[in-house]
Amino acid sequence: MLRPSRIVATLLGALLVSTLASAEPNAVEKETARQLMLDGRRLREAGQLEAASAAFARAHAIMGLPTTGLQLASVLERLGKLVEARAVTRELLSQPASPTESAAFRESREVAQALDQELARRIPSLTLELEGVEGDRPLEVALDGQPLSPAMQGAPLRLNPGPHHLEVSESGRSLVSVDPSLAETENRVLRLHLPASTNPAASAESARDASSSTSPNWLTLTGLGVAGTGLLVGTVTGTWALLEGRALTQRCPNSSCPTGQYDHLDGARQHAVIANVSFVVAGAGLLLAGIGHWALAPALKEHP
Repeated sequence: MLRPSRIVATLLGALLVSTLASAEPNAVEKETARQLMLDGRRLREAGQLEAASAAFARAHAIMGLPTTGLQLASVLERLGKLVEARAVTRELLSQPASPTESAAFRESREVAQALDQELARRIPSLTLELEGVEGDRPLEVALDGQPLSPAMQGAPLRLNPGPHHLEVSESGRSLVSVDPSLAETENRVLRLHLPASTNPAASAESARDASSSTSPNWLTLTGLGVAGTGLLVGTVTGTWALLEGRALTQRCPNSSCPTGQYDHLDGARQHAVIANVSFVVAGAGLLLAGIGHWALAPALKEHP
C-alpha cells in the first residue's frame, strides 16, 4: 500500500501537469470527492495530517476547485511541506476566476492569495558552492536522494524547512556527504571543499604528466653518455701521461733525454693530448645534456 505522502506527491504531480478545467466531473466523481473531503476533515481533526493530505489530494485531483485546493494547501502547510503547499496555491491562483462563481470560491481564492504570500516568505533556500573543482570533473550531486542538475548547482534551492541530505560523488565514489537542516526563512550558502580527483582517467593523465616532466629525454641521455665516456677516457689517459711524465723526469735530467727515451716521451705527449681532447668532449657532452634538460624538455612536453 502506498504511504499517504507518496499518494500526495503522485497526485500533485498529475494535478500540476494537467488542465483541471478540461471536463466537468460526473455525479460519481462529485460524490466520491465529497466523501473524500469529509474524510480529510475528520482525519485532520484527529491529528492524522498525512492521511488527511492524501484524502484532500484525491478530492482536489477530481474536482480542481478553489475550496478543495485550499484545504490541501492548508494541511500541507501544517505538515511543514511549504514547497508543496505553495505549488497548490500557485496552481489555484493561476486559474481564471469566473464571474458567476460562488462566494465560497471567491473567499477561498482570497485566503489562498494570503497563504501564497506567507509561504513565499517562509520557504528557506540553500545555495551550494563547490570548491576545489578542477576542469570537467564528472561530479554527481544528489539532494535528498535525487540527482541535482548542473543548472541547479549554485542556484538558491527553495526547500522545505528541516533536515536534508546532500552528497557529492565522482565516478560512483562519495566525496562529501552532509546533512544540513534549514529553518523557516533561512537563506544559507553551503560551501563544500572537494578532495583531489579520484577519477582513474584523470589520475592516469596526471601520472603521465609527472612522468614526462621528470624523465630525461634522449638528448639529455646522449649528452650524459658522451660526457661520461670523455671523462673516463680523459682520466685514464691523463693519469697514464702523468705517470710517464714523472718517470721521464727521472730518466731525463736537465730536460735532456737519451735517444732510447724518445718513444716514451712521444707516448706521454700523445696520452696528454688524448686526455685533453677527452676532457673537451666531456664538457661538450655536459653542454648537450644541459640543452636537452633545460631547453628541449619543455618543448617535448608540449608536443609529445
